[in-house]
Amino acid sequence: MKTSFSTLLLILLSSLCLPAQNNRTFYHSRIFGEFDYQHGFLFACSSSLGSHTPFDAIHLIGGYFLDSRLSVGIGIGVESLYSIPTPESALTVPVLADVKGYLFNKSKTPFAFVTVGKSFQFNENSASFQIEPGVGYNWSFAKRFALHATLSYKLKYYNDITFYGNCFPDNVERSLPITFHFMSLGIGISF
Repeated sequence: MKTSFSTLLLILLSSLCLPAQNNRTFYHSRIFGEFDYQHGFLFACSSSLGSHTPFDAIHLIGGYFLDSRLSVGIGIGVESLYSIPTPESALTVPVLADVKGYLFNKSKTPFAFVTVGKSFQFNENSASFQIEPGVGYNWSFAKRFALHATLSYKLKYYNDITFYGNCFPDNVERSLPITFHFMSLGIGISF
C-alpha cells in the first residue's frame, strides 16, 4: 500500500514536469517561474506628501499554465517608494497573485495580466492592498526561457502609513491613509 501511494505520487509530480499536451511553443512545461523588475512613477496621489514619488520593484513568481493561453501564479517581492518621509523609504514586501492571458500560442505574443496582493511594510504595522492591471509582450529565446516587457497601472492603498514631523507645520508624527496611482514599465525573464 505504501509503495503504491509513493508510486502514484511520483507519477503525479513527474506529469507536471512533462511538456504540455497542446505543444505550447513559448514554454516547455506547465510549471514556470518568473523574475521581474519594475520602475514606475506616481501620476496621482490622495495626499500631496507623495507627489513625484518613483518606485522600484522586484518580484519572483511561480506559476502554472491552466491551458496554452492562460496562466496563474503566486509570488513575493520587494518594493520601495522613494521621496516619502518615512523610515526605509516605505520598503514593502508584497505577497502576490497573478493571472495572465496570452493572445497567441506562439513564441512571440502579447499578453494581458492582473496582479493583486497585500504588501507588508518593514518596521511598521501597516499593510497595503495593491492591484495592477497591465499589458506586455513575450519573446521566447530558448526552449525554456522567455523575456517579457510590460506596461502597467498600479493602485497601492495604505490604510495607515506614518509620516514624520517635518512634513507638518506642528512637527507631529501622524498616521494617515493614502492611495498611490503609478504607471510602470517592467522587464523580466520566465524560466
